[in-house]
Amino acid sequence: MMEAKSISGEDRISELPVQIIYQILYQTEITPKKAAQTCVLSKRWYNFWISRPNLVLNHERKSWENFVNFVDQSLRPHVEKHLCLEQFSIKCEYHHKKLASAIDRWIDLVVKLNVKVLELHPWNSDTYYYSLPDAIYAARELKTLTLERCKFEFDISTTKIITFCNLKILDLRSAHILEDQLQRLLARCPFIRTLQLVNCQGINKLHVFGLVHLENLVVVLGVLDSLKSLIVQAPNLRYFGCGGMAQLSKGSEDNLVPCNIAIVDAYNTFETLKLWDVITEKLFQDMFSKHSNIFELDLESCYELKNIEIVSEKLKKLTLSKSRNLEQVKIQAPNLTEFVSEGDKIPFDLPHFVQKSNYSKGLILAIFCEKTNHLYI
Repeated sequence: MMEAKSISGEDRISELPVQIIYQILYQTEITPKKAAQTCVLSKRWYNFWISRPNLVLNHERKSWENFVNFVDQSLRPHVEKHLCLEQFSIKCEYHHKKLASAIDRWIDLVVKLNVKVLELHPWNSDTYYYSLPDAIYAARELKTLTLERCKFEFDISTTKIITFCNLKILDLRSAHILEDQLQRLLARCPFIRTLQLVNCQGINKLHVFGLVHLENLVVVLGVLDSLKSLIVQAPNLRYFGCGGMAQLSKGSEDNLVPCNIAIVDAYNTFETLKLWDVITEKLFQDMFSKHSNIFELDLESCYELKNIEIVSEKLKKLTLSKSRNLEQVKIQAPNLTEFVSEGDKIPFDLPHFVQKSNYSKGLILAIFCEKTNHLYI
């Protein structure tokens, strides 16, 4: 904890400009546990703390009533002083109805405060999914959006009820599924740089178009979902990670249908590719060959891969792990500086690979074979 230094009894830290103090608070990410400790510095410093530009709040084991009060108190200075909020990250239990209602209210408030970073994480919630409120669609200033365990389903409030033979029937033609609302949300958030969808329910397809600022995209599927189509058109995309199904029972991955993934842009900026689980050899080879600037490749638990070829002048870091069906990997990457392989077998000619490696640039090689329990470094 930073200590206030005084000269002739003067608190010099508290006399810093407001924006500098906010920047210090933002960079240090002071936790709520340390809130009371800031009083030691000065009352003025404590007032700055409660109006800090980033709110990272964790429910932990607090009662939901105390947590709601704590978040309300944290947001109150921003609302009263009309302060912009850079970040609102919350980790709490979704399943409590009153708490879910409070989250709706908080999202409405932070959107009005022009929040830049919005992150929703569940805490100890394995079965309940959170449904986003309509207020989210006004979040035009978002630069980072992370949604974990959110539910994508029919939005009954936007449907029409029609009468047929004295029966009231839901007119599905007027219904908007949240997946489509997600597309509209992205269309209304032109400044998004990072988008993460983690274990969300109900996504069958995701088409990301028009986000010229998007640099990082992560999509992790839920256990009950199968993403059939993922198309990304983002000219400045740098990092792409996609996976899921890892929690299914052993052997069930043989029945999975691989997702159709297409990155139709970012040929000059795409640098990091990380894939988990289901991806076919053809899809991988097609994606990797089209983006020659990839310098970091990470393949984990890709059960569909058996024989692949990795040829790249730009690749510097390669990780292969837990892909138990992988039989042969041909590697031609003269500028590789770090290679990590983990599995029950070594799917490549180790002596030949070492012989062809360029040691002049400092190669880090770590290979762990689970079957022989040998670690090669």
